[in-house]
Amino acid sequence: GINDTFCVKGNGIDTNNFNMYIFDRWGFIVYETHYYDVKYPAKYGWTGSIRSGKKGEMGLYTWLIIYRDTKRNKFEKVGSVMLLD
Repeated sequence: GINDTFCVKGNGIDTNNFNMYIFDRWGFIVYETHYYDVKYPAKYGWTGSIRSGKKGEMGLYTWLIIYRDTKRNKFEKVGSVMLLD
């Protein structure tokens, strides 16, 4: 019930120009979304499931978020998230 979804929370994000990718340790994309919900950011967040629909292995995953704000400025952010059982 706590921290079950990895998602972006921010102000001024253009919902038509949003991309989030989650990579495994080999650099393969295991999750991606091009949707962002201003009122409920977790709606399109990552729940730990990988492309096969199964829960991903416990470990460190890299995320990349590319988006534009409402003033058309482009941003690219990268980091890591730990998936636990």
